[in-house]
Amino acid sequence: MGKAHFDIDKAVAYWYEGAKYDMGTAIDILPTGRYPYALFMAHMALEKVLKALLVKRTKRHAPRTHSLTMLARYIKNEIPRPIIEKMAGYASFHIQTRYPDYLYEFYAHCTEEFTRDKVEEMKGVFEWLSQRLQN
Repeated sequence: MGKAHFDIDKAVAYWYEGAKYDMGTAIDILPTGRYPYALFMAHMALEKVLKALLVKRTKRHAPRTHSLTMLARYIKNEIPRPIIEKMAGYASFHIQTRYPDYLYEFYAHCTEEFTRDKVEEMKGVFEWLSQRLQN
C-alpha cells in the first residue's frame, strides 16, 4: 500500500460504487441460473467494499489482492473473527470461477439453494461492511 498522494474520498467512492454495482449484479444474475457468476460477483462486491473501507481507514491505496481475509487484516481490530471466517469460506468463489480447471467441478456444487443462501449471507456481510464505511 503506497503513501497517500491521492484523493482519498474519490478513491473510497470509486471502490464503494463498484462494490454496490457488483452486489446488484450478483442479485440480478440469480434468476438466470448462472450461479457460479452470482457468487463471483458477490465476492467482487465484498472485495471492493473492503478496499473502500481500507482506503478510508488507512489513507493509503488498497493493495492489489483478491484475498478478502488479507484485506480484512489490514483493517486491524475492526472486523470480528466470525465475519473474517465467513470471508475465508468465500475465497473459492473467486478462484474457481476464474480458472477453467476448477470451473466445471464448481458448477456442480453451485445449486440454486446453495447459491441463494451464500449470496444472501454475503449480502449481509456487505451491508455490515457498508455500515462501517459510513462511520
